[in-house]
Amino acid sequence: MNQLALEGMQRAEQSANNTHYKWSDTAYSFLIDYSKKYSSFMMEDVILASKGSVPEPPTNRAWGGVVRKAAKEGKLVNLGFQKKKSEGSHSTPAVLWGVIND
Repeated sequence: MNQLALEGMQRAEQSANNTHYKWSDTAYSFLIDYSKKYSSFMMEDVILASKGSVPEPPTNRAWGGVVRKAAKEGKLVNLGFQKKKSEGSHSTPAVLWGVIND
């Protein structure tokens, strides 16, 4: 990941934390719980499922830091890319995440 992308992801996550107290902790807990139910998923599925459980961040880019943390901790692995399904995404490729079971 290039430095500009990393900085943008960090700014988005910080903005979410400034808007909602400990947003990234809440989002991370939700992601880990979600990952226990599926062997693979895309973040658009997690974001959709989080509605009503995790406060909506100013931008969904805030989820990037959350999933990156889970991957760095060895809980998720990048399985490659798959086309997004959400309306308006124009089938943009995004990471398909696989779950690493302990």
